[in-house]
Amino acid sequence: VGYALNPKKLRKPIKTEKIKQQQVSSSTAVRKWAGGGLADILAEPCLEDGLLFQAWDPEQLPENQPFFHLIIHKLTEDIDREDSRGKIAALEMYLRHYPSCRLVDPLDAVRKVISRARTCQHLGAIESRLGNQCPFRQPRYLTVSEFDSVSTVRQRLADANFRWPVICKPVEACGTPKSHEMAVLVRDDDLHMLPKPCVVQQYEDHGGVFLKVYIIDDDVSIFRRSSLPDLTALSIQAIQCGTQLKSVIFDSRHSYPDERDFLPESLPVAASSSEHRDWVGTSPTRSPGNTTCLGNGASSANDGLWKLQSSPRRSNCARVEDVTQNRQSIDSLSVEETLEVDIQQQLILAARLIQEEFSLSLFGFDVLVLPQSFGGNRVVVVDVNYFPSYKEIGDFPQKLRAFLRRTA
Repeated sequence: VGYALNPKKLRKPIKTEKIKQQQVSSSTAVRKWAGGGLADILAEPCLEDGLLFQAWDPEQLPENQPFFHLIIHKLTEDIDREDSRGKIAALEMYLRHYPSCRLVDPLDAVRKVISRARTCQHLGAIESRLGNQCPFRQPRYLTVSEFDSVSTVRQRLADANFRWPVICKPVEACGTPKSHEMAVLVRDDDLHMLPKPCVVQQYEDHGGVFLKVYIIDDDVSIFRRSSLPDLTALSIQAIQCGTQLKSVIFDSRHSYPDERDFLPESLPVAASSSEHRDWVGTSPTRSPGNTTCLGNGASSANDGLWKLQSSPRRSNCARVEDVTQNRQSIDSLSVEETLEVDIQQQLILAARLIQEEFSLSLFGFDVLVLPQSFGGNRVVVVDVNYFPSYKEIGDFPQKLRAFLRRTA
């Protein structure tokens, strides 16, 4: 197996507790995967599965390199970049010289996800093809070029029936720090903060949680992560206190903004809650720092991830609650809590449809699941990414090796 990986993927993995290696040798103890680079996997000797890793060298002619049954890559930073044209050309030359070598994943497939604009177009193609039968939808979106003026963007948003707030993401989906610089804009006066060129998506309240769906060939795993806060109720709270929310720019590689980041400094963090929401889990206790793996179609009798506890509407700003309370409970969701069965089925079907449309084997996508009170399709796909971290999948090295063995 040849590999052509970026420096991030070549780092050492994050170390955690040791677990038994079941798929290689029951007597071997390995560390549970927690993300990071693939250095340890690539350095392993040829094991019982018959896989041996060796770096593909873009500086060498194909005839001077060994034949690889397949090459695994993470060249998202290099595809379509002028200064990396030589590396991509060398890889394509190698594949022509050894036509039976398989590339995981094809460059044309990866091109679909290195641009958020192209990603939205392909997701839209699935929606158009399936109509009301599509198991997901994507937010309303438009693409803003670097040449669009503020007045032009303002008019386009109005013509497309956007409402505030919106979230703005750079068109370039990977490869540079700028690709992670995002903005949540709460009013049109802040359109000068747009990270152009960008994709503007309608902001959707989603309970401060998003789902990370990982795919390794035919294996689908689903995990919860903390997300951006609900802004509708927060905006009402601010208005009741005689002020308004502020727009926020953030780096998606780090912690997401919480309620406090959207509140003006003149408004105390402890603001009134016009509609208090809390998460109701299936387990009596919650342990900090856990995520939930639903794995391959796990089922649950739980009647709803999005069950809400509502208190009477409050209009008096003097009666206060900490607006960060909801986020705290989300971060400590326990592993026993699971998704509704119909949502799981929608996500698994969505994974297959996205895999078919994008022709990818190693990818992930981000999903918002809207509250049960929402009248339409509650499953909202907001992003697709190639060869993600898989950091929540404890046995990722074993699953990756098994996939590569099958593919080779």
